[in-house]
Amino acid sequence: MRSHIDHLQKTTITVSDVPATKILDIRVQPGGFNDAKHLIEYGKQRNIPVIIKEFGE
Repeated sequence: MRSHIDHLQKTTITVSDVPATKILDIRVQPGGFNDAKHLIEYGKQRNIPVIIKEFGE
């Protein structure tokens, strides 16, 4: 997942020549949030918002 965040940071994405807002939205298995929550801070450091939700939320 860190490599996905890094890739988003380095990639320029535009919509109608306007820079797009890039967000990584992740679904994890129930009980998996705590194992993945460090990615939120990793994304913040790279200006990529990371949303993590457990399946079924």
